[in-house]
Amino acid sequence: KQYIMIIALNQGEIQLANGLVLPVRPEPLFYLGITNPQAFGLSRTQGTLDASGNASVLFSVPSWTSTLPGLALYVGFVVYDNTIKHVSLAKRIWMQGGTG
Repeated sequence: KQYIMIIALNQGEIQLANGLVLPVRPEPLFYLGITNPQAFGLSRTQGTLDASGNASVLFSVPSWTSTLPGLALYVGFVVYDNTIKHVSLAKRIWMQGGTG
């Protein structure tokens, strides 16, 4: 099975044709996370699950994000093969401010 990570600034609902719901809003960060995740320090956001159904996504926090303390991001995952099989709940993560 394949997976893709979704990321957004806000929770919301994107209704899918099969009745499942993506738990984020369709906003610029959502589209950037799908089309150019490296711009936000993300890698391995799409791929194949291992034999145990696991995968790892890497998030190398860019230095410019230290100017965004307290910013909440919502991340989730979609698992699919020919069709979407599972959508995870969105998990909130907080950006921490740096000292510069």
